[in-house]
Amino acid sequence: MDDIAEFDIPGAVNRVIDTLRKENPDVGDDDLQIYAYAHCVGAASLAMSLLGGYLHYKGKEYGKLAGVTFSQMQAFLVGSKTAQMRLQVGGILRDAMGIEYLRLSAAEREPTVMESVLDRLFASLPVDEGEHCPHEFDRFTPRPGICTCKRMSGTISRLLKHKRIKEETHDRLAVYFGRANTSLLVHGGRCVANERLVNADGQNVYVTDENIRQYLHLPVAILHGDENALFHVESAHRTIEQLSRVNPDLKPRAIIAEGFAHFDCTIGVGLDMHKQILDPMRHFYSVAWEWNKGESVDPSLPEPEHGAPPAPPSAPAPTAMRSHARAPLAGPVIGWTRRKAGPGAPGFVVRLWIEVDETLADKACAVVTRIGHSGPAQTWNVHRVPLNAAWTDNPLPLTTFADAHPPAGEPYVAIGIADVEILDSQLSGQGSLTVSMFSVHEFLSKAAPATERLAGHAFAPPITLKELPALIREGKIPLGGVGRASSASLLSHPGALQPLGRTLATAAETDGSGALAGDPMAWPGRLSEIDANALIEVMK
Repeated sequence: MDDIAEFDIPGAVNRVIDTLRKENPDVGDDDLQIYAYAHCVGAASLAMSLLGGYLHYKGKEYGKLAGVTFSQMQAFLVGSKTAQMRLQVGGILRDAMGIEYLRLSAAEREPTVMESVLDRLFASLPVDEGEHCPHEFDRFTPRPGICTCKRMSGTISRLLKHKRIKEETHDRLAVYFGRANTSLLVHGGRCVANERLVNADGQNVYVTDENIRQYLHLPVAILHGDENALFHVESAHRTIEQLSRVNPDLKPRAIIAEGFAHFDCTIGVGLDMHKQILDPMRHFYSVAWEWNKGESVDPSLPEPEHGAPPAPPSAPAPTAMRSHARAPLAGPVIGWTRRKAGPGAPGFVVRLWIEVDETLADKACAVVTRIGHSGPAQTWNVHRVPLNAAWTDNPLPLTTFADAHPPAGEPYVAIGIADVEILDSQLSGQGSLTVSMFSVHEFLSKAAPATERLAGHAFAPPITLKELPALIREGKIPLGGVGRASSASLLSHPGALQPLGRTLATAAETDGSGALAGDPMAWPGRLSEIDANALIEVMK
């Protein structure tokens, strides 16, 4: 999907815009925008293309899309039980069995031996009441649509409600569905595992607050069937909640189709199809058109009852920047230790390393260390090291990666490195010495902070343990997972910190916070004891 997002979709959009420009020469050189509808993998790839900045006019505040509907595979993704199980099989098929794709269409050619075995297996799976294919028990007429329906249900999940589509449409399923790339199944499995759209390496490079603010500030509709057996309807609710949190002045339009599943939201027929999907989409695009013309309308609101005046746009809730902490993915790890040089109390300088967790939370703004369970904390830069950049000589200096932001879609490892001073007096006690190390992430919240950001402080006010339950219930914080352990325990006697390399140059000096003077890893600002306590409490 990364390649579709970076190359195929921008190429298709540019082709449509170029065609429109030729058909309407009076437009001149003005930037053109189009409206889009995308379903399933198309929706995920289009969202990645938007959030990756691939559809944005360079140097402009707007992109090439004026409005969009995402159907079924949403930015924040909750897989069904069957999806969580079956999408992971793609890795076994690709890596263990060497299978590059699965043939979902039964009309492409005669089945192989393995496909014949799978067809018999899929035909034996239990079927919900009312979900048998038309003429399923007819043994005399070849019907590739039935076999295709069974293959896609057995390989992925049940993708439609049979009563929602025409029999003629069911007969054409062998045309609609072709080959399922196993690498695509692996990528989809990683999105389900991370509960959001990620790149093929499983990294959160698309769905971040920063990307949503910059690239998805446009009318958006979220279409989802409430009986979707592949991606749970909670996907739609989470996506609406998070997009509304980041862009409270332009909330998405929720179109939740009751009694619909997955593909039938696109190819369905009947009165319910019109009332629940087509009519709301028509109204959404009409209002989006008015919004793009500068009218005071709200694309997120449903169509008013017949004869009722349109509802005025709702005032966005007050927003404020807040912060929270996340435990590292790996570490802390103790690197070299050296005797502290220069004036001041004797001790050691200990290098600590963590892999920063940017898989679920937004990008980290800094790394924090604190010695013991109280007192002030030190702040350090986040280094994002690209994985595609080959080193032809010695490793690049750390300054190269300090607070770097690799391009969207590019794999990287986010790390934090800290040179922490530990005095001999701190090692002379009877108990163990604990050094906490974690990352801090800032986010936009609808909750007003108790205090403003203080001058010289490193971060926005942290959320507190008291606020946390209400913030979670009301969708006012970024979605995240359960943190991991975040402390490195050092033995209490100096022998545990024997120097492992050359000592620091005698000219090296430290500032008042303990960071090495001129250290490229140090983050400007300070973190108070109260804020450090709040961050650690919520993280735990």
